Amino acid sequence: MLSHGLSVANLEQSYGRTVLEADRELVEQRIESLLDEARSADIALLVVGDPFGATTHAELVLRARAMGVPLKVIHNASIMSAIGCCGLQLYNFGLTVSIPLWTDEWKPDSFLDKVLLNRRNGMHTLCLLDIKVKEQTAENMIKGNRIFEPPHFLTCPMAAQQMLSAAAERSKCNGKDQQQKRENGADEHCCSQRHNAVDIDERTMVVGMARVGWADQRILHCPLGQMASADLGLPLHVLIVPATDEKLHPIELEMLQLFSQSLFTRIVTSPMLQRAYVGMQCFWGVESSFASMAGVLNTRVGYAGGTSPAPTYANIGDHTEITELQFDSSCCSYEQILDWFFTHHDPTQRHKKQYASAILWVDESQHQTAEKAMEKANAKYGGRVQTYLKKLDQFHQAEDYHQKYWLRTQRAIFGELNLSDSEVVNSTLAAKLNAFIGGDYTDFDALRQLQKQCKLSGKLIHSVEQIARAGGVGGCH
Repeated sequence: MLSHGLSVANLEQSYGRTVLEADRELVEQRIESLLDEARSADIALLVVGDPFGATTHAELVLRARAMGVPLKVIHNASIMSAIGCCGLQLYNFGLTVSIPLWTDEWKPDSFLDKVLLNRRNGMHTLCLLDIKVKEQTAENMIKGNRIFEPPHFLTCPMAAQQMLSAAAERSKCNGKDQQQKRENGADEHCCSQRHNAVDIDERTMVVGMARVGWADQRILHCPLGQMASADLGLPLHVLIVPATDEKLHPIELEMLQLFSQSLFTRIVTSPMLQRAYVGMQCFWGVESSFASMAGVLNTRVGYAGGTSPAPTYANIGDHTEITELQFDSSCCSYEQILDWFFTHHDPTQRHKKQYASAILWVDESQHQTAEKAMEKANAKYGGRVQTYLKKLDQFHQAEDYHQKYWLRTQRAIFGELNLSDSEVVNSTLAAKLNAFIGGDYTDFDALRQLQKQCKLSGKLIHSVEQIARAGGVGGCH
C-alpha cells in the first residue's frame, strides 16, 4: 500500500493511531516482541488482501495461540477473489502459481508445470507476480550493511516474456530433439516427460490485470506475444492464463470480449504478418487509405528515412512522414501494397523531404519487389517518378495525437471506444474505424461485422456510417 500512494501519515490520520511500517523482517523475525506487547495493548496488523492469503500470517496465528495472546481476524477482499471481475469464473481456476523475477543467473521455470497442468485439466491459472521490497544485494547481506535495493515489481509484460522464454526452452526437448538429448546424456531435468506437450506460445490468450480495485484498474485480454509489449501502467499486476477457448463457458467468452485490446488479435500474431513502410505526403490520409485494404490489419504513423536523432513533428529534421502497415501476407502481398501505393497518390510530384513519396524496404525480398514496382511506375509516367527508395534504418513512432487522426477528431465515437493511446496504436478496430471516418472505407457489411465482433453500440456504428457515406472527414492524401 505504501508503495502506491498511501503514506504512514495518512493512515495515522485516518485511524487516529500510531502506525509503524511492518516489513518482512519485522513480521518474520521480530514478531515475538510485538506479540509480547499485545498481551496488554491492542495491536492491529494491516495487510493487503485477506490475512490468510499469505502463509506468514497463518504462522503468526500459531505463534499467538502458543503464547496465549488473544486475537481476532477481520477478513478482507483479496486478489484471489477480485480476479473474478475479468469474467473468468472462480470455480474454474486450478492451482495458483507465483512467477519470480528472473535474473541473469537465476531463471526458474517450475511455474510453467502448473500452468500446463491446469490447461490440460481445462482450468484457468492465476499467476501471482513477484514483489521485491527491501531486498539486499548478496554483498550487502554478507557485510551486514542495511542497504536496500529500490522496490522492484514483476509486471505482466515482463511475466509474459519470461513465460514465452520458458515455454520455448521447454519445447526444445520435444520429439526427436528430446531423444537426441537423452542419447547424448543431457540433463534429465530438461528431457523429462513433463516437458512434453508445451501448448504455450505467443498466440496463447492471456489476461493481464493491473491495480485491481483502484479507480484506474486495467484489464487486458490478448495473446501472450502481445502482452509481452503491452502497457498496463503501474503495478501491482497479476497475469491469468485461461483454459483453452473450447473449455470456456459462453459467459466467460463474452466477458473477455469486453477486455480484448483489438479486433483480430489472433490474426495479428500470425506468422504471415509482415510490415511495409511508405510515405505519400501527409501520413494522416495514408494511414486511413491503406487501412481500407483487405489484409491490412494495423497501421501507425511516424518518421523515417533520415538521419536526425529523435525526430518530432515540430522538429522532423531530414525525415519523411512514414506510415507503417502491418498486413497478413496470406491475404495481400507486398506487391499489392505497392500497387495501392502508386495508384493512390501522384508519385511524379516533388515535395520537400517531410512529405516526399517514399518506399522503405526491410529485407532483400521487399527491395527486389520495390525495384520492379518502381520500373513499372516509371514506364507508366515516362520516367518522372520522384519516389525515393531505400532500406529502413529506424522507424520513429509519431506523437499520440497523430495516430488514427480522423478517429480522434470524432470525440463521441473515440470516447465510447475508451481506448488508451497504446491501444489506439495497436488496435485493428481503431485502424478500420479510422478508415471509415476518413472516407476511405465504404464496405458497410464489414462495418456490421466489426459491430458484431467487437460488441459496438448501434449508435456508434450509425455515426460512423453517416460520416463515411458523407465522404468522411479526411482532408489530406
